[in-house]
Parts: sequence; C-alpha cells; structure tokens
Amino acid sequence: MLLAIRTVNRILVDERDPARLLPRICTTLTETGGYHHAWIALCDDNGRPVVLAAAGPGDPGLLLNERFSRDSLPTCARRSLESPSCRSTQEPASACGDCPLASRAAAWQR
Repeated sequence: MLLAIRTVNRILVDERDPARLLPRICTTLTETGGYHHAWIALCDDNGRPVVLAAAGPGDPGLLLNERFSRDSLPTCARRSLESPSCRSTQEPASACGDCPLASRAAAWQR
C-alpha cells in the first residue's frame, strides 16, 4: 500500500489533465495497492460525471460507466458520491449485491 501511495503522489505532481490522471491512479491502485478494481468518477456540481476511470480485470469501467450513464448506480457507488472522502468496500460479496462486480467478489477474498 505504501508503494501505491508514493506512486499516486508522484502521478499527482506529474499529471494535471484529469483524463490522464485518473486512469493512471486506478491502474496504480490495482497493480501496486492491493485492490482488485479501482473506479474513480470526477463529477461536476450537479453530480454528473466529467471523467470516469477504472482499472482491474474484466474491464470494470465498462460495467460501472454504463450504470452511471443510466443513473442506476450500485449501492457502493451511491454511498461514495454521498461522501466527500474516499470509500472502500470491505465485504463486496455481501454489501454490493446490486453491483455488476459483486459476482466476482467471492473469488477475490480467497
């Protein structure tokens, strides 16, 4: 996790364009931070996505971005948007039944 934090800090210093910044952060979190998937949404003041980025096996961004565009976000994503801080779901298999990634969660916890 410390390597991920250090790498993300370097990315924040080097990259100013959110369209390149957020995918790099997601990739770093999945490659060095111990996360199976990472998904970041940068939203405007009305909660509409300006930049969406994701990383992890099976193209999680495609699944979540489609739900975002239909305004049918899974519970974990809705909770994240309600909070100004970063959120992590510790038990996705039980907490995220309506998430398209939930069916894969049991395998990650082994």
